[in-house]
Amino acid sequence: MRNIPFLSDKAFIELEVTDSTNSFVKQYLSKNKPKVEIVIMTHAQPLGRGQYGNVWLSEPHKNLTFSYLHFPVQLSPDNQFILNIKVSLAIYRALAALIQPLESKHELQIKWPNDIFLDKKKIGGILIENTIQGNLIDSCIIGVGINVLQTDFGHLSHKASSLKNLLG
Repeated sequence: MRNIPFLSDKAFIELEVTDSTNSFVKQYLSKNKPKVEIVIMTHAQPLGRGQYGNVWLSEPHKNLTFSYLHFPVQLSPDNQFILNIKVSLAIYRALAALIQPLESKHELQIKWPNDIFLDKKKIGGILIENTIQGNLIDSCIIGVGINVLQTDFGHLSHKASSLKNLLG
């Protein structure tokens, strides 16, 4: 594990391998009470998780896999979908900025609440896990996976792809 200074109110932790960045953050929180928000990034994530217990398959050193520990201010559980919307739109906008200069024929979409599709194939996913204390969300673990350089998706090739496969 390598700690990298990030910003004064945030930290960045880079891992060579961890089962799941969201799981790493949960374990970290069980032993620590951080005062700053943290980004955990890994080069290999053999047991990445998705919604409803799905597995996120990711080849080592080929994809963007990270989690962000966020402490929202005054966000009630009733409004937690707002966080999902903001995260999904942020990822969408970042990818659109990369794709737009290439060619306008590519179709980037959000499949609510947590999937990113390019040309009708899933290239990314979001998993947000909240901890609620009282009537507010105390912390959020925002897990993100974006398929960047991976080219083989095995039996999921009909519905999953990567930026490399679709954009060259």
